[in-house]
Amino acid sequence: MYYNVVSPSLYGPIIINRHDQVVGYNVSMLGAWMQQELEVLRQLCAWAHAQQKPVVFVDVGANIGMHSLAVASLRLPRQPGPGWPQARQIVTSEGNACETLSIRIAGRP
Repeated sequence: MYYNVVSPSLYGPIIINRHDQVVGYNVSMLGAWMQQELEVLRQLCAWAHAQQKPVVFVDVGANIGMHSLAVASLRLPRQPGPGWPQARQIVTSEGNACETLSIRIAGRP
């Protein structure tokens, strides 16, 4: 028996755990998890790109990658980001709780 299945979503196919009664359930029934939040995030990224500002997006892997998929569906120019050792300097995670999270607009301290 398989626990993970590929489910269609508003932003493209995504792998979900079919026994997940919260995130996976919402993705399979509604096409997204936290859709309003995802749309605000997409609008912010699209706005920054239209203003010719670099868009930097880091998904710290809290669940299934719904935020990454939503931002990736914008089809903005991409550049490989830093690997885990460098990303760890930006966001430090212990268990599931982030100790430090800093969000900055590129070019500003």
